[in-house]
Amino acid sequence: MMLYTALTRARHHLYIIEDEESGMAQRRGKGLGLGDSAFRLLKQLHLVKRVNSIDGGEIEMTPLEHNARGVLLVNTAIALSNKGATNEEVIAKFQEAADRFSPENGCDAGLSYQCEKHLQAILTKRLLIQELKNNFFSGERGVYLLAGKFTQILAFETKAAEFVQKYLDDTFVMDEVRQLAVVLEDVFYSTQYWLHFKDICERIRLSCTV
Repeated sequence: MMLYTALTRARHHLYIIEDEESGMAQRRGKGLGLGDSAFRLLKQLHLVKRVNSIDGGEIEMTPLEHNARGVLLVNTAIALSNKGATNEEVIAKFQEAADRFSPENGCDAGLSYQCEKHLQAILTKRLLIQELKNNFFSGERGVYLLAGKFTQILAFETKAAEFVQKYLDDTFVMDEVRQLAVVLEDVFYSTQYWLHFKDICERIRLSCTV
C-alpha cells in the first residue's frame, strides 16, 4: 500500500531509498527488504534503474505552489513596507511575487493584477505622505505649517480623494487607505482645513467598520 501511494503521487521520479544497515538486517531476517522487493518487481516491468546517488536538481513546483508562494511574498512585501523599507526593497519583493503569478509559473492573472494594484497603492500612499512632509512640515519647528497654503492644500485634497476613490472598495489594500487616513487626521484635525478632509476620513472609517 505504501509503495502504491508513492507511485501514484510521484510526478516525474520516484526514489526508493534503503540504507545499507537496515537493508542488510531485513535480508538476514525476513528475506528481501522493501526497497529490494519493489526494485525487482519494477525492474521486471522495465520501469526502474539502479542509481548510486540522487541528484534531484531543482524541484519543480506546481502552479498552485507557485501561487501560494507568491501570496506569501506579497505578505512579506507588505510587512516590509509597514516596517519602513525603501521603495526599492518593496518593489523588489513584489516583483518576486509577480514572477510567481506569471504565465510560466502560477499563471494566475487575477493574483498578478492584485499584486500590481497593491504595489501601486503602497507607492501612491507613500508619495502622498511624502508630499505632505515636503510641502507643509517644518523640520526646524517640528510641526506642520499650513497658513497661507490654501491652494496647495486644495490640490493635495484632490489627490487624496482620488486615492481613496480608487482603493477604498478593495479589501486587500484597505490598510493602505487606513494608514493615509491616520496621517490626514494627524495633520489637519483641529485646523481650518479639517472640513476639507473630514469627509474623506469619515468615508474611510465607515468602510473599515462595514
